[in-house]
Amino acid sequence: MAWIDMNVSEDVQAIMRELIARKQKLDRYKRLKIGFAWAAVCLFLFFSYYFYNYVLVPSQKNMITILASFGNNKLLFSMLLGLISSYYLMNYFTTQYDKQKTKYDLLRAEMIDYFMFPRTASKHAAMREAISKQLKEKHDINISFKS
Repeated sequence: MAWIDMNVSEDVQAIMRELIARKQKLDRYKRLKIGFAWAAVCLFLFFSYYFYNYVLVPSQKNMITILASFGNNKLLFSMLLGLISSYYLMNYFTTQYDKQKTKYDLLRAEMIDYFMFPRTASKHAAMREAISKQLKEKHDINISFKS
């Protein structure tokens, strides 16, 4: 039986839907943050290899030649722009992830407090355990205890 089909009030269902939506948004920001971090690392490695082998070594440590080679090489310049943009996008998604994480944690704590409020033990405890199990299995949301 799904938690939607249980005898749960509309406000609790709305909070659970919002909790699931926030968890999905949090996971999306986490994937984007990690993806752009990997892109920045890979671009940095390619950039440094290419810069060393095709600019520094042939220029024989002459600064004017290094700047001229760097300015004339479109691939190196585009890798540098890609590196900078992926770094800034990674920072942007990291801040967005942190904001969403605090919103998600507050809503999850509210949900845990609601379910931990003392009630008639048998009916609500069984319903709470069923909802907690479904959210944990389907969406990886823990509403059993605060961490």
